[in-house]
Amino acid sequence: MFKILRMVCAIIAAVAIALCVPAGIFWDMIAVWACLGGALLFFALSMLFKFLQEDRDKKDPPEETAENDDTDK
Repeated sequence: MFKILRMVCAIIAAVAIALCVPAGIFWDMIAVWACLGGALLFFALSMLFKFLQEDRDKKDPPEETAENDDTDK
């Protein structure tokens, strides 16, 4: 779940950065700052989701599969 949210937030941040130039051309400088602020917000969210995913992966180690199980030998 966190991986999907991280990718979505990263894409939104990239789109917001790309919108900064047209916003500066067609609108006022406040629109540029709003795009930059939104991009920074979504970038921070993507880093938060990355941290949460890594933290959850450390707490829940992957279960062993039958290939790695040496108890029946």
